[in-house]
Amino acid sequence: MVDAFGLWELNFPCSRVDDDDDEEEQITKEQEEQLCPQFVFSPQFSKDVGKTEPIECSVLVLGVGEVASTFLEVHFLCGNNSSVAAVISDKKTEKNFEYLVKNLRNKRSSLLHQLTRNNDVMVCQISSHVEQDKGFYWTQKIFSHIRPAKVVILTSSPASEYNSDDPSEIKTDFVKMMKTNAWSNSCAGPDITDIQTPNTVKGLAASVLTHCQIYKLPAALFMCYTESMHVDAQAVEAFRCKAPYKQSSMGLESGKL
Repeated sequence: MVDAFGLWELNFPCSRVDDDDDEEEQITKEQEEQLCPQFVFSPQFSKDVGKTEPIECSVLVLGVGEVASTFLEVHFLCGNNSSVAAVISDKKTEKNFEYLVKNLRNKRSSLLHQLTRNNDVMVCQISSHVEQDKGFYWTQKIFSHIRPAKVVILTSSPASEYNSDDPSEIKTDFVKMMKTNAWSNSCAGPDITDIQTPNTVKGLAASVLTHCQIYKLPAALFMCYTESMHVDAQAVEAFRCKAPYKQSSMGLESGKL
């Protein structure tokens, strides 16, 4: 168990105590509706699964941010997946699935995939930035649609923001991890150590990991600390080369992720 739980502050939505103020309550509900994303499923996937929700799967892999999403696109999704849902935050957006997938790919926004070689694995790319105040609502929406047995979260942060008393620990594009109590897999390489205080995990990745800890769900977060402010090959490859956890540990064939 990592001692880093409690490193972040998570802003849960406040409940109203004044039930007499109906107008203010209505405004609050409208605001919450704007904060929640919407899943638009493909017609074929909806037909296959029927009205069965949440969708059960062995593993949910979340790529939060452009570096993690690009890594999943290159090493995980290329030719081995079908897009099953688009995740949108703008309620005015066109709800046609094919239109959304085409435009979301161009804008590198959020897509939910099902692996064709193992349809028990779901992969969600969340390339666009999710504001801090929306993290809780995104988390609730994700787990209202998907019920995984295990969760793997990939995300990134600037290396300049990592604090350590050991300068040798700060290497170019290094990976650290954080896990819930229920996570028991030894899937990380020997050089992958836990994120230590006073470092923090923020935003959607923190919200998802907190949810998994609360509900005793096995989950691990892999954070790539990158030198570049832009997505580059070195940062993307860090997930593959420096976090050599096995696909078999996530329900896939043997080999490196």
